[in-house]
Formats: sequence, structure tokens, C-alpha cells
Amino acid sequence: MMPGILNPRPFLNTLLGKNVAVSLKWGMKYFGKLVQVDKYMNLALEDVTEIVDGTRSRNATQEKLKSQKCKLMKVI
Repeated sequence: MMPGILNPRPFLNTLLGKNVAVSLKWGMKYFGKLVQVDKYMNLALEDVTEIVDGTRSRNATQEKLKSQKCKLMKVI
């Protein structure tokens, strides 16, 4: 491993239980609590709010997001 390169899996595990915002590649956003990260870095969120085109689309108790579709995630 080269110096300065961070393995994202342990980093994502430090975010478990925190509220995050996840932006998908095609513009949708999800806000919720990160509760699980699997070995493929897929995400599971609880108490989720979905935002489409700047408007609240729906609320869900749980949502699973494939890592390939995620563009950005930040702690809120």
C-alpha cells in the first residue's frame, strides 16, 4: 500500500451510527443514519429521507444503496 492512500472500508466503519448525506450519480440524495457497510461497501441507512430534484420525495425506515451508484457521502 502506498503512503497517503486510505482504505475506505475501515473509514466507513467509523461512520456507523452517524447521520450521513449520500448523493447518487444521477442526482438523488438520501439523508439518514448509516447502520451497515458490507464487504462490497454497499450502504444501509435507517430513518431515510429521499430528495429528488430538490424536493422531498419520500421517507423510509430503511434503504440499501449499492456502492457503485454512490458519488459522495458526508457526515451531517
